[in-house]
Amino acid sequence: MSDRFKGQSIVEFALMVPVLLVLALITLDVGRLYVFWVDLSNAAREGAYVASIAYSGATPNATVVDAVINENPSLGLQASQVSVSYLSAGTIVSVQVSYPFQPIAPLVRSVFGNSLSVTASAEFPVRLQPTVAPTVAPSTATPTSTPIPTATNTPTATPSPTNTPTATATPTNTPTATPSPTNTPTATATPTNTPTATPSPTNTPTATTRPTNTPTSTNTPTPTNTPTKTPTPTNTPTNTPSPTPSPTNTPSPTPTPVATVVLVGDTTIESQDDSISGGTAYAYVFQAQATGTSGRAHIYVAAGSAISKVIVGLYADGGGQPGTLLGTTSISAPAVGAWNTAALPGVTVSNGNLYWIAVLPIGNHVVVEDRPADFFWLLWWFLNGSPPAEASSSSTLTALPATWAAGSDAFAYYVSAYVTN
Repeated sequence: MSDRFKGQSIVEFALMVPVLLVLALITLDVGRLYVFWVDLSNAAREGAYVASIAYSGATPNATVVDAVINENPSLGLQASQVSVSYLSAGTIVSVQVSYPFQPIAPLVRSVFGNSLSVTASAEFPVRLQPTVAPTVAPSTATPTSTPIPTATNTPTATPSPTNTPTATATPTNTPTATPSPTNTPTATATPTNTPTATPSPTNTPTATTRPTNTPTSTNTPTPTNTPTKTPTPTNTPTNTPSPTPSPTNTPSPTPTPVATVVLVGDTTIESQDDSISGGTAYAYVFQAQATGTSGRAHIYVAAGSAISKVIVGLYADGGGQPGTLLGTTSISAPAVGAWNTAALPGVTVSNGNLYWIAVLPIGNHVVVEDRPADFFWLLWWFLNGSPPAEASSSSTLTALPATWAAGSDAFAYYVSAYVTN
């Protein structure tokens, strides 16, 4: 009887283990969902806080969106997933963030789909009350060009009218010529001689020669030298326009360096040495940490490796196994006992999705660092029917296949390799 009870206990345990594992996964997904929602709420609150204290007529939406994204860059938020609105005539700012959450448990995926849309929002009162409606916000940026109207060159042109009064000196020459007619009365003395000596009228014409001296007084117009001082005011207006080119130096801070972001993989040098024979590829599953476009692939080649080249590739997930090859790169004569890097451009990675990093040595063998099989490895195998790392079906590969063909299971996971932007 005791043996029969023991057999019954084993059967009951075998029946309960899948149920317990599913419940454990559902609990894990609920915990992940809560943490994910907290991160989104913190990001939304940060954006609403920035909008509430930096309000000067209107805060640009780009400033609020940047604050939301930079609150937790590992989430990989995009600007299209953040919305900013103003309520109650601009006195309250509301920031809403939406992002897809991907559960792990297959049961949850079968019920809710591969992703769940998680939304978090925050509302803050605007501390600096705007003087205009928030919809006018884009136009308030134009007054920054007000330094341009400081072209005070127009008032400097006023010295030019001062030249007109100087021309009044020219009329003063006309009155100076009037004294010249005063010499004409001197000729009146000639008639007094006529009654005394009538026979001598011949002398009268001689007196006429004296008035000929009157034209000599024409030298009086010499005061025309006074207008020569008029050119002096012309120098004043020329220097004033020179300060206007100074605002052209503002665009200089534009070149900003792009930070390196780990998209998918493991940046830690793991503890287990695992040898891969030349011609055989191994693929390891990872969940993407951020959204972006790949730029470089990195792999740690451990001591003891004997290869001429190592090929690294990135596969899409094909239902718990590697699927289609997204991109590949190679490193010739890799450094042993160090990280090696090669260009891997143009692969779009989405945060939360599953990807497989494949390693193919060309030569004798390569030693990589990874984690030994543990509870996570066993759990993955139980849920997906295959382990989180596996070998290729062919052992004579010279390049990674476009579509993965599974071979033997690998009792390891999390190889020391990753992809960055």
